[in-house]
Amino acid sequence: MEELTLRQMQEGALNILKKLDGICREQGLRYFLFYGTLIGAIPGTGGTVSAMFSYNEARRSSKEPEKFGKGSIEGVLAPETGNNPVTGATMIPMLVLGIPGVVGMLFMKLIFNMGM
Repeated sequence: MEELTLRQMQEGALNILKKLDGICREQGLRYFLFYGTLIGAIPGTGGTVSAMFSYNEARRSSKEPEKFGKGSIEGVLAPETGNNPVTGATMIPMLVLGIPGVVGMLFMKLIFNMGM
């Protein structure tokens, strides 16, 4: 096997990032980040709700909704993009209202209370 140089690895990584950037711009994944943050700020909701909402919105707004459920890249990226910001957004109701949104935040609240 041929060994890759550092330059070749950098160019390969850059090509992958360019392709992902094109997909993100084309699919409007910024909106799913916003949806995930908004849903994460609601106590009692979590990543599952955000992922389902993002998947449904991606399917609804897609030009080819019949490809969903058959390995469409939009169907994979949208729920994952909507799921990720939920974790940080669950801190909002805990810090502002003292209400832990998910089980993980309950443990963080217990740790915060023990330290005071």
